[in-house]
Amino acid sequence: MRKLLPLVVALAVACGDPASVGSATTASAPPVSTASPTPTASVTPQAAPTHLPGTAVHLTVNGADLAQGGTAQLDGDAPALIAIAFPVDMDRASVERWLPRSGSVSWNDDRTLTLAIPATESFPAFKVPESLSKDGSAVVDIFFVNLSPRPSLVVSIFSADELLAGAHAPRDSAVRIASGAEVLRFSPDGAKVLMYQASDMPFGDVATRIFDLASRSSIAVTAPAKGPLLVAAWAGNDRVVLVGDSVWTAAKDGTAVRTVSELRGLAAPKTAAVSPAGNYVALGWADKVAIVDLRSGSMRVIPDHHDECDLPIQPLAHFAWSQDETRLATLECATSAPTPHVRITDLASGRTVSTIEGGDLGVFSLLTGDFAIAKESGEHGEGSRRLFVVYSFGGSEKARYLGYAVSASPNGRYLLDGSCCAGEGSGLTDLAAPGQPHIGFGGSATWLRDGRVVVIMRPGGSRSSVVP
Repeated sequence: MRKLLPLVVALAVACGDPASVGSATTASAPPVSTASPTPTASVTPQAAPTHLPGTAVHLTVNGADLAQGGTAQLDGDAPALIAIAFPVDMDRASVERWLPRSGSVSWNDDRTLTLAIPATESFPAFKVPESLSKDGSAVVDIFFVNLSPRPSLVVSIFSADELLAGAHAPRDSAVRIASGAEVLRFSPDGAKVLMYQASDMPFGDVATRIFDLASRSSIAVTAPAKGPLLVAAWAGNDRVVLVGDSVWTAAKDGTAVRTVSELRGLAAPKTAAVSPAGNYVALGWADKVAIVDLRSGSMRVIPDHHDECDLPIQPLAHFAWSQDETRLATLECATSAPTPHVRITDLASGRTVSTIEGGDLGVFSLLTGDFAIAKESGEHGEGSRRLFVVYSFGGSEKARYLGYAVSASPNGRYLLDGSCCAGEGSGLTDLAAPGQPHIGFGGSATWLRDGRVVVIMRPGGSRSSVVP
């Protein structure tokens, strides 16, 4: 009907009928043009955008130039500051969509921006493919911002209840530690971390350090060693014990290094373990075990020891101390009888309290005051678990658990376990609540002596053994 209205009006005017036109208009109809119609103008094709190479983008990381194909090594707890300078004014949205979501973006103008990526970002590297200029006339081809965090650890501490309620690492108070150390030991109160490289690195290497979680600073530990470091451990919260070709102690700040025993006439031990209160260290060779008193430096030998089998276990899995430091469980294996067993010895008398068959995968101290032997479970293939059998230092069996790296809380209520297949994950079970689900979370976990849980994440790709 709307298309017909002009025609009706025109006819009404031509016939001289004002009522048909209506009282609101008095203008006469415009004259009809007799000119020929103007030809429609042709549409000009829009030019394709110009492609600019990614190398036209200038990058700096923490003030240093970063060339395409290069990698910037990140370090410390401060955010990484990336400055990006484009050759043309840019459509900001086409750039920002590719930036790490954890980063904070600040544009100086349409050509330059600054991106701050927090140190806790697990994967800080990124790429920006085919971003657009502001006027659409240019496309900046792909460029890469290769960022590599120094091998590092992100440390979070939780209560067991927090983890069971769904907390996950890293938490807001997490601390990042730049370290590629092979072994980590937390002080009993969780305030400091002793980090060292075992066996294949010379003692005194920068990897042997004490890191303070509160101040986020570290101090190197040095001692006059001639060979590799075998074991470093805490003796309470205030001292560390170092075992290589000799035995030393040092203060918690790395100072006051003291030689306790030079082990004259003996080769470097193959294994060692510091007692819970830090009064003794057990040293193991293929044919003997020696107990060194860390206060006096005196040493006595436990007879009839044989640790001659080549078992696929780490040096820290040969000994377990009782909490009162009166008994020692030792993994033993004679060449003539390659099936291992665990001997529990009363240290004061030298008497064998009990002998337990098994231990192919080692013996482990538990903060409950017991120890566990890892055995084959009968499961096979990828993802198969071990059988952890828990014993008292009287030799009686107390519990059995299937898992990958089982450890009990100091009060025995909770059970931590690792994940299979070289993955970095952990799980927590409340043993006092049967039927409750096993709670899984990311990171490697270990107990502190007060019952809290340390969760370690490794965004820098380092691989470390976390030992309670």
